[in-house]
Amino acid sequence: MEQLYVDRYYSIHERLQYKKQSRKSGSHHVRPIDGFNRNWHCGHDPIYLGHYAHQITLRGTMLEFFYRVAVINPDRSVRLEDRQQVLEVPT
Repeated sequence: MEQLYVDRYYSIHERLQYKKQSRKSGSHHVRPIDGFNRNWHCGHDPIYLGHYAHQITLRGTMLEFFYRVAVINPDRSVRLEDRQQVLEVPT
């Protein structure tokens, strides 16, 4: 995630600096945004958001994966709920 952010938004000078410092400093660090380490963000203005995915399968041009989100119950307890998504991958 960090590398995607750096490649997309950093200038060539900033990319070289990132390689030299190798994750020692900067706004590109990936940080969790929930207490369950299932969602992360990277950077600021713009930011990348990411979810931990598992059971990733490519069937033809369809990419299928599962992920979990935190859901707040009416009694204010929190549970993790499995979700599924299917995306078409352009060829």
